[in-house]
Amino acid sequence: MEGVNAKSTALYNLVKSLKERGVPIDGVGLQAHLIVGQVPSTLQQNIQRFADLGVDVAITELDIRMQLPATQAKLTQQAADYQAVTNACVAVARCTGVTVWGFTDSDSWIPDTFPGQGAATPYDENYRSKPAYHAIAEALGGTTTPPPTGACTAVYSVTSQWSTGYAGQVRIALLGRLAVVVAGDLDVRRRAADHPGLERELHAVGHGGQLRQRPVQRLRTGRRFGDLRVQRLVEREQSGAGRDTGMSPGPEI
Repeated sequence: MEGVNAKSTALYNLVKSLKERGVPIDGVGLQAHLIVGQVPSTLQQNIQRFADLGVDVAITELDIRMQLPATQAKLTQQAADYQAVTNACVAVARCTGVTVWGFTDSDSWIPDTFPGQGAATPYDENYRSKPAYHAIAEALGGTTTPPPTGACTAVYSVTSQWSTGYAGQVRIALLGRLAVVVAGDLDVRRRAADHPGLERELHAVGHGGQLRQRPVQRLRTGRRFGDLRVQRLVEREQSGAGRDTGMSPGPEI
């Protein structure tokens, strides 16, 4: 169905006939359960001809399986195949998206259905990205340049405990800046990337309530944050001097 062949042409003719008779049809999905090294060369052509009928097209269940065990050569070919499929969609304005069928190789349906085959997704069984992941990123205009060594560090600590829970803090530093820190149940910290000299903190305590809008933090009014209540928002320079912004607690609910 993914390439131009008798099966896809039959579907094309059906969609064309329905459109000519005024039957409402908005889109066509191509499953794309493919095999390494066998991506149809006419995939983009096929997507385009459906789009030319005035319908959207989507790649709905993409995976690209291989005979196990996986080798570097097979993974390299798989990456090229994933990139080819993504490129074909990107090239057609009415191709609305690509959905990968299965997040990692550990939860893919392939091994149970095709014994001896697998490794069909962009992540391996240990949740590590494979060459296919980076190929998809490049096809979407991203980059695969690895970050410098030591660019990101994370430190976790428990700041307090009680009989029914705890307050924890995770501090994530990126290139010397505090990029995002999610602190357990109660404490959330973040710093705006465009203001490296300023640390902004959100201290959340208790249960119930909601985050109030603070433009400096780009928070949305009414955005819920679990069952936490924001107590205060503090802005301070790294030197230690600072001021309380006067954020009051959100209402109990």
